[in-house]
Amino acid sequence: MSPIVLSELPSGPGTLVLCATPRLAAALRQRFGRLQAQQGRRRWDALDCRTLEQWLADLREAWLLRGSPQAWQRRELTPLQERTAWEMRIRQRLGETDTPLFDLGTLAQTAQEAHALQTVWQVRAPASWLTEEHRQFQQWRADFQAWCQTHGWATAHELDTATLRTLAADPTATPLPERLVLAGFHRLPPAALQWLEALRDRGHPVYTLTDEPAASEQEVRSYPDAAAECLAAAQWVQAQWARHPEAELAIIVPDLAEQRLRLQDTLENELAPWLLRNAHAEAPRPFNISLGQPLSETPLVGAALRLLEVFIHPHDLDLQALGSLLRHPHWSDPAEAVARAQVDALMRTALPAHTTLQGFIGWLDRAPEALRRATPMLRQHLATALRLNAEGAGRRLPSEWSNWLPNGLQQAGWLHRHALGSHAFQARQTFEETVQALALLDGILGPITLAETVRRLRQMCRERVFQPETEGLPRLQVLGLLEASGLRFDAAWIMGLRASVWPPAPRPNPLLPSAAQREAGSPHASAGIQQAFARQVHQRLLCAAPALVLSWPRSEGTAECQPSPLLPEPEAQQRLPSPTSGHWGVRALHEPSRLAPPMEDAHAPALGPDERVRGGTSLLKAQAICPAWAYYRHRLGAGTLEDPTEGLDPRQRGTLVHAALEHFWNTVGSSARLRALGEADCIDKLEACVKQALDARDATAGMAPLSPRTRRLEHARLMRLLQTWLEQERQRALPFTVVATERELPLDLDGLPLKVQVDRIDALEDGGWLMIDYKTGTRTDTRNWASERLTEPQLPLYAAIAAPSDPTHGRVAAVAFAQVHLKEPGWAGLAAHDLQLPSVHALDSRHARRHFDAARFPDWDAVLQHWAQALRAVAAEIRQGEAAVRCADERLLEHCDVRPLLRLSERRSQWLALRRQPSAAATERLAP
Repeated sequence: MSPIVLSELPSGPGTLVLCATPRLAAALRQRFGRLQAQQGRRRWDALDCRTLEQWLADLREAWLLRGSPQAWQRRELTPLQERTAWEMRIRQRLGETDTPLFDLGTLAQTAQEAHALQTVWQVRAPASWLTEEHRQFQQWRADFQAWCQTHGWATAHELDTATLRTLAADPTATPLPERLVLAGFHRLPPAALQWLEALRDRGHPVYTLTDEPAASEQEVRSYPDAAAECLAAAQWVQAQWARHPEAELAIIVPDLAEQRLRLQDTLENELAPWLLRNAHAEAPRPFNISLGQPLSETPLVGAALRLLEVFIHPHDLDLQALGSLLRHPHWSDPAEAVARAQVDALMRTALPAHTTLQGFIGWLDRAPEALRRATPMLRQHLATALRLNAEGAGRRLPSEWSNWLPNGLQQAGWLHRHALGSHAFQARQTFEETVQALALLDGILGPITLAETVRRLRQMCRERVFQPETEGLPRLQVLGLLEASGLRFDAAWIMGLRASVWPPAPRPNPLLPSAAQREAGSPHASAGIQQAFARQVHQRLLCAAPALVLSWPRSEGTAECQPSPLLPEPEAQQRLPSPTSGHWGVRALHEPSRLAPPMEDAHAPALGPDERVRGGTSLLKAQAICPAWAYYRHRLGAGTLEDPTEGLDPRQRGTLVHAALEHFWNTVGSSARLRALGEADCIDKLEACVKQALDARDATAGMAPLSPRTRRLEHARLMRLLQTWLEQERQRALPFTVVATERELPLDLDGLPLKVQVDRIDALEDGGWLMIDYKTGTRTDTRNWASERLTEPQLPLYAAIAAPSDPTHGRVAAVAFAQVHLKEPGWAGLAAHDLQLPSVHALDSRHARRHFDAARFPDWDAVLQHWAQALRAVAAEIRQGEAAVRCADERLLEHCDVRPLLRLSERRSQWLALRRQPSAAATERLAP
């Protein structure tokens, strides 16, 4: 084949350029037009550039229209139709028993690729090379070919190969242009080579489009990691445009699918930081990434697929999935978005992890009235989804479902009253086209269920790549290696050239013998084939621009990387550090004082006279552990969404324990009556109390009743737990009388209004009172009661503040946690004198004096006074707006639900940086 350059090609119908990729065909047409304009021509015929596959398809269509004898009467299968047909053939062979053991979609795709290898690359293997898996594939292939023969179908590869063989056998079958030019091909399949050989034998000239000269400026660099490499490439683009504003640039990436998101974020940060603003979210980018994202990952289509899951699984709704639909911006009425988020938060505490759509609608009808009034369209759309599930029963042709689905989605609230921007509008169009493509499967699948339709639609959306159309042609193109081959730019950067990626690793098809693939020289068959292919591509890429940068990352995660063997020796490479980003976010993190003076965030506004803070003792606990936690959680109302659980979560189970014990002690009342109860009577009373607690729980507004099975299990659990605990109560040496249970004590703590509730108060023989707080967990910390910041403030608050303020209250002689636990029941507390209660230590005992030093705490009144002072100090912090991120022990933040807002890692980095500076005051202010 004779070489030829683009400038030597004349315009007109006498030239046909067959290209390896559609992108190359478009680029050559554009470059050819520029050359004609530069030569002063005002009119010219566009260069005829097509891919080989496009030209062969056009040729078959012409044969068919003319009624030529070469015309095939078979219809061409689309890739979707072909894979679906493979699935059906494989399913028939495997049978209903074995099919669930395989990923049928992946297996069909692998079989589809193996069939293409045998068709295009003539992979053949003797019987002795075949394993059981290979023989099974040959059976599937025979079934597939018989089905195609019966129904008049053929794959695109079969049609292209047959067309090429027809042309090779009779080159006069179609008139050829005067000049046939090949562009961008690295290797051609056997049938194409046979056709070209036949053309040469007949003396018809075939040309190959030669590459431009190799880059005159070439640099090889390495960076610490891929993130640094992306940043360096983005800054290189900035520098190129600063010198040559009209330069056409390229960033070429071998593993573009893996690096796309990182590279896109870096390019937006460095080249278009204004895109961060919502108003500019769809503004044109100064770059174009050739690889889009799966259609299923676009928000608009994600909402549709989530809603379809509700259609097909109304009897098994996953609450997490339902929550994501409730919060989704592309579903139901936008005016109800806040109310739907409130529904999501409430349902997580009231419903089990899995429920039914009918049950959820019933629960919503019992929700607080204000929430019901705020969500009329939510109720309507859910009811519509339930109705559509009934309408979608039975089997229909895919084409019928493709007409039914858009109407059903619209009726059920998808895009209800939503104004769509350009990108969202294009995503909707692409999704509707994908839905309509289901009709192509009528003759392959026949009637199917709605669930099967949705499964296939989800798979189609995962496989379809969505790329919003760009305005004009951006001056920066981000491409994969094969897409860039044969293209020409003013400058290019080829990144990610590490040994594990380039040359690519061999990837033989597992359904064909590896030896047969190597013998046929099929793509990906062996390391040698991959090496030779990579060298061809690499050499062509070196001609992509007059100025070229090649780079590779020295590490990937914790693993060390090696450069591609196709790069020059290390002596010719530059080993560079990570560049510094000029993005304001990075500068704010590393050099905050250069952007703005430091802002003190340790103080919030003081508590206003009309401000009411909820939380009770949990507010005091959070403030004592970390003031910022208390401020974010209790004053600003921040928090995390609860994780739905099957049955009851620990908090709800603790509430049931409290309720059952309240009913029990209201009935029994004292240790004497407890001991007088026989075993059967005690069980009867417990049964009644547990039933009463469960009934009250199920009757609570907004709470879904427990299922009969869950209720039985919870009833049995409570009975075991409470019988175990009552054994602890019977073993108490000193008699007691229960004075109060679940007693609410309104309290004003030096201007901080609180509502506290004491779980139980026991009157002892000497007239003193024992304050009890139930704990259904196993972790309690009474040692903290001797510190200045009480991280377990419940009992100290009752004893030192609430009790003295109540004229009806007796003298507090002890405080104790009742650890109501099945495996480790017991007590933990502190007393003025020995109560003969295990782990409730008298103040003068050796154990208590380890923490309560006699010099500071000479008597019980000193303990109460210390508690009162410590609690008032914490209350004063709350009133004054103390909100510093300050924590003595980070382990105490284990259950902090606003931890991301504390920014502990960032503050620790700032603190360490300030330690290296002379200002001690600044260091103390940020100390973690």
